[in-house]
Amino acid sequence: MYKPKTAAAAALFFWVVLTLAGPVFASDLYPSFSPNSSQPQIHVNPGSVTASSWGTSGNLVYSPDKAVDGRRDTCWAEGVPGHGSGQWITFDFGREMSLTQIGFVPGYDKFVNDKLGDRFYLNPRVQTARVVFSDGSSYTLHFSDDRNMQYFAVPGVRTRSVQLIILDARPGSSQNSADTSISEASFWGSPAGGSASGSLYPSYSPSGGYSQIYLSPSNVYASSFGRDGNSSYPPSNSIDGRRDTCWAEGVPGHGIDQWIQFDFGREVTLAEIGLIPGYDKYRNDKYGDRFYLNPRVRRARIMLSNGETMVVNLDDDRRFQYFSLGERRTTYVRIVILDVRPGTSQNTADTSISEVQFYGR
Repeated sequence: MYKPKTAAAAALFFWVVLTLAGPVFASDLYPSFSPNSSQPQIHVNPGSVTASSWGTSGNLVYSPDKAVDGRRDTCWAEGVPGHGSGQWITFDFGREMSLTQIGFVPGYDKFVNDKLGDRFYLNPRVQTARVVFSDGSSYTLHFSDDRNMQYFAVPGVRTRSVQLIILDARPGSSQNSADTSISEASFWGSPAGGSASGSLYPSYSPSGGYSQIYLSPSNVYASSFGRDGNSSYPPSNSIDGRRDTCWAEGVPGHGIDQWIQFDFGREVTLAEIGLIPGYDKYRNDKYGDRFYLNPRVRRARIMLSNGETMVVNLDDDRRFQYFSLGERRTTYVRIVILDVRPGTSQNTADTSISEVQFYGR
């Protein structure tokens, strides 16, 4: 092996090595365990997910869509012999995105109180993987052996898709469990061009600026509304300024896909939406607190007249929850229920929204 004898020779030697070899470690990324708060906190949803294979076990199917279902006790698991080296899962956004960070849970994050117990260490976990973007760039991800979501910064990547290819796996404790898994994937950034589409998370006060100008809808209607004896819960209740009234959908079940729509009667510039995701009423009777008695909205889709949509993720909290949209021009806002938190009463199934607010100009 050549050994430089002087500092100048050593510098020249390493310059030649780096020039010929290129930035060896530039494509290797190591995780953090929380999203980078300096980057845009917009969670971007893939439109479709495909994979090279997936596993089954009896009636259980570990299909690729399980990696984006919001549940860490489900997973995509590759379905070939061995530990899945070379198997892939692809997340397609349907349009070009500007990503800032990506996150993955590199195993099956499920625990069942049975003889098998913790599935995370029972099954193989991803140790290294390559992510490939549609712009031709790629990185090697080095995962810790940890069941938490692991985030990797990818600032400046513009892509329509993210493909993760398994390179190496940590073996599981069971010789009979060979399928390597990913419980959840997470993508942060925004559509190229700055659209608001994606997933939004709440704050508990308006942000200021345009948000200090309240926009009043001229009309509100809904896919359904509930009745209970002499009481009714029409959509107009959601903008009456009273938190002890509500719009409640009126179909069997918890109202998935039921909607409420607010028309402004003109085109407005919408900056922020706030809503109370349940029935914020308390009465000193045998039923007590109606907020937890009834189902509450967990996730909803916001639809605008300009074709943009975004998913809002709501906390289980009776306060107003606000979502910043930037500046979106629209003539209406439709809120579609996607998922709910069940109430404590088995006899009360109608999901409610007490109040909705709009800010902009």
